[in-house]
Amino acid sequence: TIRALAAKAHRFIEEQSPLSDQIGLRQSQIEKLYAGLQDLSKERRKRLDETLELYALHREIDDLLQWIADKEVVAGSQENGQDYEHVQMLLERFQQFARDTENIGSERVANANDGCDALIANGHTDAPTIALWKDSLNEAWENLLELMDTRAQILEQSRLLHKFFHDCRDCLSRIMEKTHAI
Repeated sequence: TIRALAAKAHRFIEEQSPLSDQIGLRQSQIEKLYAGLQDLSKERRKRLDETLELYALHREIDDLLQWIADKEVVAGSQENGQDYEHVQMLLERFQQFARDTENIGSERVANANDGCDALIANGHTDAPTIALWKDSLNEAWENLLELMDTRAQILEQSRLLHKFFHDCRDCLSRIMEKTHAI
């Protein structure tokens, strides 16, 4: 529409219409307003793209924080085993859980951190918020790793305790056998 209007204005000016000066002035005003509108449109588009990126990152971080919270439930378990075999089974399961969680979690956290860093480096207008999200994610991840380490230590101590009791019962049983044999 603007181009068609410019073509008509150009024809009137070429034909040296009595209103050529006013037509030329009005056409230049229209073109300036249109250029301003295009700039505003580009600015708005950029802001919408930034908002879309921000919400995608927020969704990813929220999902990852929920995943971490789910893993914290398992890592925070207080079950220490009822006997040596039970604690041995718990320890093996927990070691597999810890390996899987650390492998998957490390990759997911690294990807989320890369996304945060990329948006911050590109000068995203919400960079301070993104930095806070990144910090809270990394803190939650470190807390989970610490909780898993603590749980592994507790299970190992429980295993040693139950092994001691198991060995004591075995030793007592052998003593009783020898006592009966004597």
